[in-house]
Amino acid sequence: MPSVDLDELDLDDCRACRRVIARSRADIVIDCSGADDVARRPELPRPDELTACEHLATAAAEEGAHTVLISSASVFEGEPGGPRIESDPPTPHSLATNALAAAERAVARANPNHTIVRSARLYGPMWNSPFDEVIARARLTDPLVVEPRTIPPPTYGPHLASVLVSLVRKPCHGIIHRVAGGTCDELDLIRTVLRVAELTYGVEAEPTAPARDGASQTITLASCRDELPAIPHWRIGLRACALERNRMVSQEYARRAPAG
Repeated sequence: MPSVDLDELDLDDCRACRRVIARSRADIVIDCSGADDVARRPELPRPDELTACEHLATAAAEEGAHTVLISSASVFEGEPGGPRIESDPPTPHSLATNALAAAERAVARANPNHTIVRSARLYGPMWNSPFDEVIARARLTDPLVVEPRTIPPPTYGPHLASVLVSLVRKPCHGIIHRVAGGTCDELDLIRTVLRVAELTYGVEAEPTAPARDGASQTITLASCRDELPAIPHWRIGLRACALERNRMVSQEYARRAPAG
């Protein structure tokens, strides 16, 4: 398969999408438009950023390529908390989540040879990292008092990318959920982040934190499908992220250091 390097591609231009996919002779086209948390922002993509998903899927279908759309647990917004599996229908409420659910449907219509992979709380070493927010909070208040509420485990982006590689070797179709393994609460997450970062700020559980009912719990993703590998435990992801972050910082420091 030849390499096609582009600084940018106007996804709103359906003809441009067709030309690029045809020229690449791609076997698989991975579209990350529907993923949340993949930049220095926590929110979902805007609806106008999702309208072009169908263009890529249509172009892929014309070339016989497999479309993979990275989507989000946010399609289950607004319903009582708890785990959601692939067969559960989306329950979007906001403009953004309705657009995301519509993008999933459009991709499925445009290319029967598709996989929709839903994940949640994606992060990487230098984008939207949980380290920055947690360390900033701990520096402001020591000890940091935290409500021990259950939250979706953060998913290290490179771990999800490794799962997607398996789709190249052995394609599967439909909807699949993949997030980091293990259960997670905010208290445990913050303590783990600080320990991995080798910081000694104090963290305590809020003693009078009220019990949360089902309607206020955060929705988590579960899976009934085993065609794709599982993602490692979220603590493993944090350690891998810290190591990669340190490596990148060291390389940058060495690059900027004066010669001699």
